[in-house]
Amino acid sequence: MPLDLTESELLSLYLFADQWICEPATDWALQRIEGLGLGASRMLGLAITLGVRRWVEPALQQLFYIPMYSLSTSERDEIGSDAFAVISNAQLLLSDQRMSRAACPPPMANVGFGMKGCRYYGILHEKSRCARAWDHGWKEIGLRFIHPEEPVHLSQAMWYIRGHPFNGVSEECRIATIESLPPFFEIETQIYQRAVKRIGELIRMSPYSV
Repeated sequence: MPLDLTESELLSLYLFADQWICEPATDWALQRIEGLGLGASRMLGLAITLGVRRWVEPALQQLFYIPMYSLSTSERDEIGSDAFAVISNAQLLLSDQRMSRAACPPPMANVGFGMKGCRYYGILHEKSRCARAWDHGWKEIGLRFIHPEEPVHLSQAMWYIRGHPFNGVSEECRIATIESLPPFFEIETQIYQRAVKRIGELIRMSPYSV
């Protein structure tokens, strides 16, 4: 029959077993801690203090889109000031990038000329109805990037954009421009991965930190 140990007891067991380099016992303790259903803030804090790298990303995935200012004092304490600063700074940078992309439509494919097959194809395309329709459609999309309650994440933007009608944009220009957009949204993944790396640098050395 499995032992029903508390979080505190499991942590004590882990630290004792770690001191004596008893890997079967530390493995067992970590698995039991994982089964406790602790919150993301607690798991991230434990990942750092115990040196368990595999806990970093699952916890950060949950915390990354939760405004750090909305966390309780106890949750902030669980995360720790250094990791809290990393996530807060990443969120601020991501917010700036969302606003930038919301305000500035990406250039259409074949900049200045449009695509062959578009009725406005040529040197005047940039001021054509097709180009204006693209800018107008992007304003509608941009509002979703900065929605105060349910923003479209940049990592999900392509799914949303492909479903937007872009009325007035020629089919040729719409398809070609949308297919050129993925690099425009890679910044969110880059910011997230940098946060993972920086938090990974905070965790203490242990057999589980690699």
